[in-house]
Amino acid sequence: MNASCKRFFGTMLLILACFVMKPNPAAAQTPSPVVVTNATTKPVPTKDVDNAGRAPFTLACSTTSFTLAAQAACSLGTVPTGKRFVIEMVDGKFTLATGTKPVSVGLQVVTAGTIRGHFFPATFLGNSVFFNRDFFVVNQPVRLYADAGTSPSFNVTISNTTSGQVGLSASGYLVTIP
Repeated sequence: MNASCKRFFGTMLLILACFVMKPNPAAAQTPSPVVVTNATTKPVPTKDVDNAGRAPFTLACSTTSFTLAAQAACSLGTVPTGKRFVIEMVDGKFTLATGTKPVSVGLQVVTAGTIRGHFFPATFLGNSVFFNRDFFVVNQPVRLYADAGTSPSFNVTISNTTSGQVGLSASGYLVTIP
């Protein structure tokens, strides 16, 4: 048999095998309830057991005072003794002279005794010809931790030393620490 004849019979055999063989569909599993059994002395928790220890908490600050280096610091206040501040949202508003832009927006927190810096983007909203101001916002979901007795603070740098106003806040909840 020559090579083309072998190739022809091989191809025909392959085509025939494709028609003869059928796919075997897998049977779908039917859902069944999950049954959990515990002793009555150890019931299965059915709610968020951490939630009772959480208290909503927000710290905010504002400033119009910029240094000659176009920087400003804005302290949020002190985290209460015996609590940890879990920060879930950082937001704020910049009202700056037209053409001035936020260069850096940072939040400094002390976590487990170590100072940490976190930086956020500022988004341009628009310009008010009437007020001769540009408006920017910061709005960022986060998960940051500030130790009890510490004072989280924002550090802001703008593109020049013209006047401006910045208002920033950190929101989340307090957790009682042992």
